[in-house]
Amino acid sequence: MSEKIISVTLTAPFGFLKKTDINEDIFLTHNLLHKPAVLGILGAISGLGGFSQSYFTDPKKLPEYYKELSDIPIGIKPITGYNSAVFKKSYLKYNNSTGSASEEPGGNLIVKEQFLVKPKFRVYLKLDESIQIHKTIIDRLNKSEAVFIPYLGKNEYHLWWEDFSSEEFENFIPQFSESYQIDTIFIKKGDEKITSGAALFALLSENSVFTFERLPTGYDTERRVYKFDDFVYTNSKIAGSYNPGNLYKLSESGLILQLN
Repeated sequence: MSEKIISVTLTAPFGFLKKTDINEDIFLTHNLLHKPAVLGILGAISGLGGFSQSYFTDPKKLPEYYKELSDIPIGIKPITGYNSAVFKKSYLKYNNSTGSASEEPGGNLIVKEQFLVKPKFRVYLKLDESIQIHKTIIDRLNKSEAVFIPYLGKNEYHLWWEDFSSEEFENFIPQFSESYQIDTIFIKKGDEKITSGAALFALLSENSVFTFERLPTGYDTERRVYKFDDFVYTNSKIAGSYNPGNLYKLSESGLILQLN
């Protein structure tokens, strides 16, 4: 089978995944990595054009990397190193003196910017070796090569990757009578609830981890703004009666992933 699930661990000393709902005085970051950011990283690794290139050719069009890679199913797992899926954060303060940042005399704006400390994620990609751009991504990830330097949100937050893996997979359909665990973040759509009788999850323990975050899943191609979905991450077992869709099981490790 030409399709494989490729995975690597992305690491960076710092990261900034800007939230778009706050744009004055303080900039906040998402806690979790999201698909549009991963696509940008893959675009840099494979050498595809980004927003700066598309702006000079046609400002109304999305960049080359997004058009070429947006259909790749992606799964993401946060790795914090402790019993939480929430990364440590700090903030810095700097002056934006470009002249257009503020209406104050001199155009100087003092900004506070939150950032992630030592973010680390396992990223899963469903790729088809018969598609040339997919093959290029597989080869460069495996050889630790990149055309452009990838970064996590800002060009001073350089990232790298390790622990390349390639596995066969099969579609996974939960069985009503059996609980299961999803190793990645997954989409919780609408008013759906993850239930087992009166409980939200099938098995809970003192080491249970829960993270809920609304994250970008792609771009509105007409308006060039993010589309969002509600995501969940947990290490707890989920009731077999709940199926969030787009689930895959890795043949060797047995991990169950959601790829979107």
